[in-house]
Amino acid sequence: TNAARGAKSLPCPITDEIEKISLAAARAVNGEILGIDLFETDDGLLVNEVNHTMEFKNGLQVTGVNIPGLIVDYVISQCVVYS
Repeated sequence: TNAARGAKSLPCPITDEIEKISLAAARAVNGEILGIDLFETDDGLLVNEVNHTMEFKNGLQVTGVNIPGLIVDYVISQCVVYS
């Protein structure tokens, strides 16, 4: 991954445009927990790729968000318990 190869990670506020295009990309592949790479172009955002896994290197330090913890919480919330 880029971060694992030494690329610098920076915080990126989630704008309405980022949310909209990311959710559309997730729906297009029927996915829920994904890594979506976007390009910024003169015409707006463009989906570069949709990954079934994501890189967490530097993510916690840069964002202050416990992304793995949020994923675990989401998965648990989606589980159906049978007794």
